[in-house]
Amino acid sequence: MISQNPNFVSQEELNLLVNYALKLNESDKWDKSDPSPNWHNRYVHAGTLVADKENFGKSEDLLVYKTLVEIRMRIKDHIIKIRNLGVPLYSDTLQLVRWLPGNEQLPHADSENRDGTPHPYGWRDYASIVYLNSEYEGG
Repeated sequence: MISQNPNFVSQEELNLLVNYALKLNESDKWDKSDPSPNWHNRYVHAGTLVADKENFGKSEDLLVYKTLVEIRMRIKDHIIKIRNLGVPLYSDTLQLVRWLPGNEQLPHADSENRDGTPHPYGWRDYASIVYLNSEYEGG
């Protein structure tokens, strides 16, 4: 079941997150610890924003973190409502991710491998993506 929700994020939240991502570009603060070409230099974990290291933990970082958490709570509530879940729902990942020219994400599941081998994130039943812009081509 796919649920699309235009304007799920307010214009104010959108502006904050897009401008913040642009600042991450300017200061080259995207995470470089993942060596895989698919993820190297493409994301920032929300938890990093509150850490007083790597030049994070400033008031703007904390505001972005708070905004991301608020959006995550709305997403969680939405999933619980549309799926009529009677159990708690937990999020294991919260990130800002950028897609650079040439990046792609092939069809996949966040909880299983196509060949049936064990998946490292087998507990993932739901996923969500919030697109912050529409200035892109090809996907």
